Amino acid sequence: MTKLIALLPIICVAVVASKAIDDSKDSMISEDIQKLAYQIEASKLTAPTKIRIAQGLEDMKAAPGEHITLHCMVLSTPSSVFHWEHNGIRVQEDSNVNIHERMMNIGKEVVGDGTISSFYTIPCVNANSTGIYKCIAFNGHGTVESSAKVTVEGKPTECVSNDKTAPKIITITGIRLQENGRVATLNCRADKPAKFEWTFKGKPIDMNDGRFSVLSYGDLVISNISWSDMGDFTCYARNKYGEDHAEAMLFPTKPN
Repeated sequence: MTKLIALLPIICVAVVASKAIDDSKDSMISEDIQKLAYQIEASKLTAPTKIRIAQGLEDMKAAPGEHITLHCMVLSTPSSVFHWEHNGIRVQEDSNVNIHERMMNIGKEVVGDGTISSFYTIPCVNANSTGIYKCIAFNGHGTVESSAKVTVEGKPTECVSNDKTAPKIITITGIRLQENGRVATLNCRADKPAKFEWTFKGKPIDMNDGRFSVLSYGDLVISNISWSDMGDFTCYARNKYGEDHAEAMLFPTKPN
C-alpha cells in the first residue's frame, strides 16, 4: 500500500500526459501538474539540476535603421525557456516549457542535459531601441539572466513597419543529451506563426515512423531514442514570405 501511495503522483501525471501530449500548447496543462512534473523529474535526473549562462549578452552600438540580433545561450539541466525584457518591459516570451517530454519520461531516469540558445531581433533600430536588454532563462528549477546595453548613435532614419516578413527562429537547441530509450525534445520556436519542418542529416524525417512528432510551435519530439538518432537535425520555419533555419544536435547516452 505504501508503494502504491508513493506511485500515485506518477500515475496521475502519466494519465494527464497521455491526454495532453496532443495539446498544441503547454499552457493548457495546469500549473499544479507542471510543478508536480518538475518535482518528480528532479528525483530522476542522473545529475543535479543546473542552469547557467554559457554565452551572455554584450553591450553594443548601432546606427539608426540597422538590423541587429541579440543572442544568449544557457547550459541547462533540464532544458530551459526564455523571455526578453527591454528597460524592464517584457518584449518577447516563450511559455512552452517542454512539459510533454517531462511527463512522457515520468518515473524514468533521464539526462536532460544540453545547451539552448535564444535570439531577440530588432529589425530597424531607432532611438526607442536604446536601453538595457535582458535575456532570462527558466528550466523549472532555477532562473538565470544576462543583460547588455544597446546604444543608438547617428542620424535618425524612418523605420517602416512591415509584417510581410519571413519568420525568425528565436529559440533553438544546441546540443541535447538524453538516455537511450527515452523521449527527447529538440526545441525550435519562431517569432510568428510558421509551418515547421525538420530534417535529419540533410534528409526529410519520415513522420510515418511513429516516433517523431512536430508540435504546433515547432519542437521536434522523438520517442524511444537510439544510437541511430545521433547527429544533426535542422529545423525550418516557413511562411509565404520566406524561411529561417537552424541546427540542433541529439546525443543519445547509455542508460546507467
